[in-house]
Amino acid sequence: MDIIHKTFTDKKGRTIDVGIDFIGNIVAEHNTEIIATWTFDVKGEDEKEFLTDAEMEKDYERAGIGEQMLVAAEEYFSDFFILDKFTKIGAAFFNGCSKKGIPKFNHAILRNDRH
Repeated sequence: MDIIHKTFTDKKGRTIDVGIDFIGNIVAEHNTEIIATWTFDVKGEDEKEFLTDAEMEKDYERAGIGEQMLVAAEEYFSDFFILDKFTKIGAAFFNGCSKKGIPKFNHAILRNDRH
């Protein structure tokens, strides 16, 4: 990870670093091992950032890490789009965050076949 955005203790008591890697993806690390990656790609003539993939190690799910990654993404990119190609778990995650007021901004969720 190139830039550490935040270090926090997750719901299971582990120290997690969330930040940005050298190509602009949001990553989470535990004991210097990458445990989650959110891939962002630039698309279109206006070069908007798109969240195109999100992966997390199973043992780290539902521990508050994704929420911190979403906060980091907002602070790093400000405005980005989310491609609607996530699993039911991913969709539930974004819906749950929305109910908690995360993200702060309204990021458009676009159908995958549009981009």
